[in-house]
Amino acid sequence: MRSPLILLLLLPLLGGCFPAQKQDLAQCVAEATKATPVDGLSDPDERHDAIGETVVDCMRRGGYQHSLGDPKCIDDVDFDVHCYMPTGFWRKAVYSFEAKD
Repeated sequence: MRSPLILLLLLPLLGGCFPAQKQDLAQCVAEATKATPVDGLSDPDERHDAIGETVVDCMRRGGYQHSLGDPKCIDDVDFDVHCYMPTGFWRKAVYSFEAKD
């Protein structure tokens, strides 16, 4: 009886993971761009090649795994938030509901 009640009380605290993931990705892209300026690169593929590994490492440190398994991850050249999956159990569960937009 107490377990469902506790879960209901914790649900509001678990919400907001997907918007936070978007912010985390934007921050990682900004940091990678600052470390490796890409102003002269007009081609998105060149930009992605220049900073992609740095973004993936940053997201990994933030608790996300680069994954092309989400059907909404069509092309990661522009650093699509759907191409990064949370690694924690609860964050994965919340993500599966929040990312269904």
